[in-house]
Amino acid sequence: MEAGDNELVQSLNGTWEFAFAPTPAQRPVGFWEPTFNRAGFTTITVPGEIELQGFSQINYINTLYPWAGKTYRRPVGTAVADQVDPATFANGNDNTVGAYVRHFELPNHWADREVHIMFEGVERAMYVWLNGHFVGYAEDSFTPSEFDLTPYLQPGDNLLAVEVFKHSTASWLEDQDMFRFSGIFRDVNLVCLPTAHVTDLKVEALYDPVTHEGQFGATLQLTNDQAVVSAN
Repeated sequence: MEAGDNELVQSLNGTWEFAFAPTPAQRPVGFWEPTFNRAGFTTITVPGEIELQGFSQINYINTLYPWAGKTYRRPVGTAVADQVDPATFANGNDNTVGAYVRHFELPNHWADREVHIMFEGVERAMYVWLNGHFVGYAEDSFTPSEFDLTPYLQPGDNLLAVEVFKHSTASWLEDQDMFRFSGIFRDVNLVCLPTAHVTDLKVEALYDPVTHEGQFGATLQLTNDQAVVSAN
């Protein structure tokens, strides 16, 4: 279903304000504040990879980590990392950073409702702010990341800011034969939650190979409902 077909979903895909920094030290610190001067920002299309929109070099490697032989880096907590002070992802000169900004207004019928934002995929680590308030952090690139915006929403215009780092601790795991990209590369949607909705769902399908009989069961946790609803 397209986001526009659902009155409880609002797409944030499209043109965003954007600033690219080749290193973390050059990123626009504080750009998420409503009063920040973003006159030097350009634009970028979301969803879309930063490297495919002319901001950075496309990178491919299949047997080594991208920083191997150039930047001394070891996973946090290893014996080697504990004995030395390696360059971290946060300040490494090989770590590009994208600063994204988007304004939005909520539909009138969303007033006083719980509103979440869903990022379907962001490479590789992101920080999220709304109206200058820090909302959350995520670094699992290929699974959705969801944040509750409700405490920081305001009537009329809202300012969403996202800072995306190309490398993070997740880079140790997200390593395979592929092009290394970065950025908000999948859909971004606002989701208005109904007053009563499912917050947790457990489904079990049991089968007895002797009797050839099966049993299907579902356990639901509903909003503000301490009791569990079960059905077989």
